[in-house]
Amino acid sequence: FANAVVEGDRKYLSGPSGPYPIGVWVCDWPAAYVTSEVVHILLEEILGFRVVQTGPGPNTVDGFFALTGCATPTNIEDRGCSAEPVVTTNHINVEGWTES
Repeated sequence: FANAVVEGDRKYLSGPSGPYPIGVWVCDWPAAYVTSEVVHILLEEILGFRVVQTGPGPNTVDGFFALTGCATPTNIEDRGCSAEPVVTTNHINVEGWTES
């Protein structure tokens, strides 16, 4: 983009442990990689945030667990969820499929 925010001017989120980037959880199929990359570019270059892509997860539900702050969202035996409040490093998941 001609008016893109340059990398040195991009912002971090702030939390109890200090600054950290917006986390985009990526599901493990082609459309998820494409849509996640588009969101990544828009967040960085237009909105001016630092972004990291996390995952990938083979199932949509893994993204739900990642967004809620579970430590091991792809481990179906133990998602690593806490009963205590946590600061999640995953904030966005743009490609998910659920049954209707």
